[in-house]
Amino acid sequence: MSIPFGSEWAPAFRELADISQIIFTVGPILLLGIFLIIKIKSKQQDEDILYKLTQLELLDNYNRNELIKIDRSDIPAEFAAKAEDTIAMADYGKNLGLPGKCFAIKYNKNYVGILLIGKAVEDAADPVELKGSYYFRVLGFFIQSKYQGLGIGTTALQKAIDEIYSEYGPVTLLLECHKDNEKALAFYEKNGFVNTGIMNAKGTDWFMILK
Repeated sequence: MSIPFGSEWAPAFRELADISQIIFTVGPILLLGIFLIIKIKSKQQDEDILYKLTQLELLDNYNRNELIKIDRSDIPAEFAAKAEDTIAMADYGKNLGLPGKCFAIKYNKNYVGILLIGKAVEDAADPVELKGSYYFRVLGFFIQSKYQGLGIGTTALQKAIDEIYSEYGPVTLLLECHKDNEKALAFYEKNGFVNTGIMNAKGTDWFMILK
């Protein structure tokens, strides 16, 4: 018995062809969508892990000694203050009764950096737009080189800013970044700081503001 291939079969073959075309067209799109969903979910999981592993401790008698031990020999002194200098600034501000917080930065139980944000005495070289206003400064911040590029700095900075905002309100933040430290300039811009185009009195650092 032969199978007829008359005109009555033509619609069925056309329908199969249409279905095949849909599969070939939609299939890759569906696969791409699934891939993107998995990638986004994986990225979110990585960010959650990074957030949990990056911890801030307020400066105390124990961690200040640990911070001083951090190897930062490959970080130029003009790019970031040493831990002991940042600690000295924190102590000075505390003695003057200036509000602010100094944080020891830990990653997976290791001390990897320091961050000081506080109210500092107004300087004549500060941007004019800040004169007479209530603003804080990022006075010292570094992450040990071997831990850079992992997102620790961004996470620590955001956590610290959240704590400052929570206690003192959404204050404007000012910092100075060395003009030759392109990596740090890009880092701060990525985290919302704007280069004012104004340099400090020494002519070495750009003033950057986060409002």
